[in-house]
Amino acid sequence: MPALKITKASFSDDPAICLVAKQSPFTRDFTSHRFFRANIEADYAKGFVGVAKRGAVVAGFVYCKHLVRRPMSVIHYMGVETSFRGEGVGRKLLDWALKTSPWPRIELSCEHRNEGAMAFYEKSGLAPLMAGAYGK
Repeated sequence: MPALKITKASFSDDPAICLVAKQSPFTRDFTSHRFFRANIEADYAKGFVGVAKRGAVVAGFVYCKHLVRRPMSVIHYMGVETSFRGEGVGRKLLDWALKTSPWPRIELSCEHRNEGAMAFYEKSGLAPLMAGAYGK
């Protein structure tokens, strides 16, 4: 079995990332969301989107935008394909986002009802900033 690799995503990874994003009951159908509009191509080029792949199969993704005016990074979306959950893919994606961020401050938001994700972020060392928002 090929090793899991986390790399900058290319725009051609977009359809597979869409499928991963749609699996969660806590995320929207991103096909009409700004994350999947044509202008997101620039964010791919800037390296804001990371993808976890095992061979050619997309196991998950993270979209972490690095802001300049407010020197911080924001994780907008992260998803792990259902069959890869429990294998450490989420932790590796989070580590990639932290490593590639040019800033020491990183924030994200999470649905309050998404107890699994909230527990994951806390276990990963992110501290709640306010209800549903986490940061480091």
